[in-house]
Amino acid sequence: MKIILKISVLILLSSFTFSCSKNDDKTEPIIVEPVTNVYAVGYESNSSVSVAKIWKNGVATPLTDGTYYSNASSIYVAGNDVYVVGSEDSATNTKATLWKNGVKTPLTDGASSAYANSVYVIDKNVYVAGQEKNGTNNRAVLWKNGIKTPLTSGATHAYASSVYVTADDVYVVGAERNGTTNKYQAILWKNGVKTALADETTTSYASSVYVVGSAVYIAGQEYTSDGKAVAKLWKNGIAQSLSNNNDNASAVSVYVSDNDVYTVGYSNDGGFSQFGKIWKNKLPAVDVNNTAVFSIAYSIFVLKNDVYVGGNDRMLLTDNIVAKYWKNGVETVLTDGKFEASVYSVFVTKN
Repeated sequence: MKIILKISVLILLSSFTFSCSKNDDKTEPIIVEPVTNVYAVGYESNSSVSVAKIWKNGVATPLTDGTYYSNASSIYVAGNDVYVVGSEDSATNTKATLWKNGVKTPLTDGASSAYANSVYVIDKNVYVAGQEKNGTNNRAVLWKNGIKTPLTSGATHAYASSVYVTADDVYVVGAERNGTTNKYQAILWKNGVKTALADETTTSYASSVYVVGSAVYIAGQEYTSDGKAVAKLWKNGIAQSLSNNNDNASAVSVYVSDNDVYTVGYSNDGGFSQFGKIWKNKLPAVDVNNTAVFSIAYSIFVLKNDVYVGGNDRMLLTDNIVAKYWKNGVETVLTDGKFEASVYSVFVTKN
């Protein structure tokens, strides 16, 4: 199973610059409007491999040279620094990778396969959540400034999909396979202490975490006894179903702004059609793209009254997956559809 992460987030306050000019002995302020920068990361395939990419205001920059498969999973912007995490294949195994301002730093040495799924930066400390193969299993891992801390023993498969850090606590979510039932359980690790979010008799996954004060919001999914996926939102461990048992849906990313809780993901009809979805509070889901027959939303970022969603949809003529983001429902197409591509994480700043 391909682990998709989700993503990390921050709202930067708008700043205004004033200057003075002399006009008929009157001094009048000249207001320079803040510039909005929209960052998106993911991948775009070339003729042979997928290439990790970052788009800033629609302009693409590859993060690798295209020799090996690579992917960018998550982005975080702190001041003038842009942090991206993902993975890149090597001659031996896949390496968990961090790019800071485009400069690559492998988090692992390639002795075993590893993936970086989420990044969060606070007080110049860089936290990365992911997984690393440990023998026959993957174990969930948290890196802080490049130093690895395993979250699981490796006795069963596990992964960490999202990290969020406050001044006092580190929150990581993901999933771990139960050794008794052999089903994945959605897990929250707070400062390394594990809490299961769902019963071990059902299959569940946690994809994204967002913290406001004492409230911990987690997006994911849980399967019914007949195999249908239900999109879930947990608040302080209490689950809320965002979809019904017939939707076959998943919640992938969560963001909280001005007491409004936004969650994005997708649902499908069990066949070809799949629809990117956005849920706001307890309202019914809205399609991210009303015209697509196949789309998915992987990431959400809210800046004041603007809602940005990153993901992809399928072009009808070429059948390729096109990387896109939507601002308040209006799409920006990032790739031409010649090769498959997707956005996995979005981040928006004003400066």
